[in-house]
Amino acid sequence: MRLPDVSSICAELFEQLSEMAYSAVVNEIGLARIERNAEEAKDSDPLNFLFIKAAASCIKGDEELCRKYHLQAIAFEARVESYYNFAVSLSRLGRLLESLEYVQKAMYLAPTDERLAEFKKSLLDRIEDQMWDDMDNDTDDFLTEVCMSSFHIGDAHA
Repeated sequence: MRLPDVSSICAELFEQLSEMAYSAVVNEIGLARIERNAEEAKDSDPLNFLFIKAAASCIKGDEELCRKYHLQAIAFEARVESYYNFAVSLSRLGRLLESLEYVQKAMYLAPTDERLAEFKKSLLDRIEDQMWDDMDNDTDDFLTEVCMSSFHIGDAHA
């Protein structure tokens, strides 16, 4: 995720959140401190405040709050970072297809942004891997049934 205005107090807090997002264990006390400190910027830097609240909610695994804050950020200012940050959070929450939708919205606004193209490619790779993993767990009978349900035998319309 990325903040559009690195001059704000939120930039430092967001950097701390980014580091926390990739650690093996969530530091609940540190996360609460970041959220509390972000409250100071709520009025002066509302977009970045919403990004921080969304990212913190994502780290905590609170999908409902994460969505709420991201959608508020998009409503506040529908810009590349708003869509991209939501896509990253959705990806972390395992919502890969929805994440793809939001990265495509960001790419519509910035079609030559390599970071977005790389993220989209990584999403597509993960989606493909997930599809193959799901198929590995399916039985041959189930896969045959799915394939056969696609055909309408004896229902030829010329």
